[in-house]
Formats: sequence, structure tokens, C-alpha cells
Amino acid sequence: MVNIIPPENATDAQIVKAAKYHQEQFQVIDMLCGRICPELRGKNEYLDILGFNYYHNNQLIKEEERFLCWKLNMCDSRWVPLHQLLINAYEKYMRPIVLTETSHPREDRALWIKHITDESVKVLEAGMPLWGICWYPIVDRPDWDHLHEWHQSGLWDGAYQNNQFYNRVLHSPLAEALIESQNLLKYYVKT
Repeated sequence: MVNIIPPENATDAQIVKAAKYHQEQFQVIDMLCGRICPELRGKNEYLDILGFNYYHNNQLIKEEERFLCWKLNMCDSRWVPLHQLLINAYEKYMRPIVLTETSHPREDRALWIKHITDESVKVLEAGMPLWGICWYPIVDRPDWDHLHEWHQSGLWDGAYQNNQFYNRVLHSPLAEALIESQNLLKYYVKT
């Protein structure tokens, strides 16, 4: 799930270009349900659940390759809250949603999960079917392209020395925030 916007004081061409980039995130879904590329024989019934990955850097000014800050007291006025992005996707496809990946590196992990929880509550209170949230990675991992760089974005960090794994260390602020989030969200679970 992304929000791609044009630069401030954008030209008409920049506005159109940003809107095109923003809509491209839905191409695979549109193919699957037959809205585009009819030669692929997509059908609406092939679409059962919408899965979106969402990270702190998923809202950006494309032409500048600059990410919008997600912290509420520092937000760009063009930031679109996650709950609104998810509600828009639900209204477009009318399918349940799963937040399939989310996390934040280092010290803002606990703050990020609280943010995701607050946004999820707004989705649920709007009556939208949000079926789950996946924190990824649950155990810290190296960067895909630079194996010597670890993200420190899991519930457990690895303790490493000389490229040797020694143990896992619980990131207590995230663990506490996760428990708070689970306790809050369980009131919205329909059994």
C-alpha cells in the first residue's frame, strides 16, 4: 500500500504522473479480477482477500524520491492516513483486507505498532473487514541486498559478533506495545 504524490507546486503533468504511479499499485489486483488485461481471463471471483504491505516509507514524492514523515507531529499535509488508504482499497474491491507486512527499524518499533494499531481500529470502526496484521520480520534479519546490515526491526534482535549468531534478545518496548495492541484489537474480533 503506497501513497505517491507530486511535488509541491506541481505542474499538471507532474500531478498526472504521480496519480499514474499511485494507481499502478493495483495492477495485479485489477488483472486478477479481470478489470484490465482481459486476455489473462481474470474474474472477480478470483479475488478473495486483499493483502498489502505497509511500511513507514510507503508514502513518497516520486519525482524527488523523498519519503513523507509518518510521525503525526511532523507529517506533510499530503500524508494520507493508513486507515483511509485501506478503506479506499476496500471500497474499490469490496474484499477483506490483511496487512501482510509491516514493521519499523530500531527505536521507533513500539511507536510504529501503536500507530498501526490506531489506524487499524479506525478501519474496524468504519465497519471494514480487516482480518489480520503481520509484523515482519518477527526475528531480525539482514538486508536482502547487504547481508552484513541488520534491520533491527523484529520482536527479537539477534546478537551477532564477527558474523556469528549468539542469541536472540527480546526488544521489550515492542513486546509491550504488541501486547497492548493485541489487547485493544481483541475487542474488535468477531467470534
